[in-house]
Amino acid sequence: MIKFFRKIRYNLMETGKMRRYFKYAINIIPIKGLPLYLAIIQGFIGWFMLTIFSVSLISQLLN
Repeated sequence: MIKFFRKIRYNLMETGKMRRYFKYAINIIPIKGLPLYLAIIQGFIGWFMLTIFSVSLISQLLN
C-alpha cells in the first residue's frame, strides 16, 4: 500500500502538477487530536531552526 501512495506522489511531481501534489501532501497531515498538535509544534521548531541557520549562514558570508 505504501508503494501505491509513493507512486502517486512521484507521478504528480514528475508531471509538474505541483498544486495537486501539495493538496495531496496537506491531506496526509492528521486532522484531530494530539498528532495534529505535535505536527504543528514540529513545523514551528523546523521553521525556527531554518531561520536561525539561514541568518547564521548569511552573517558568515558577509564577514
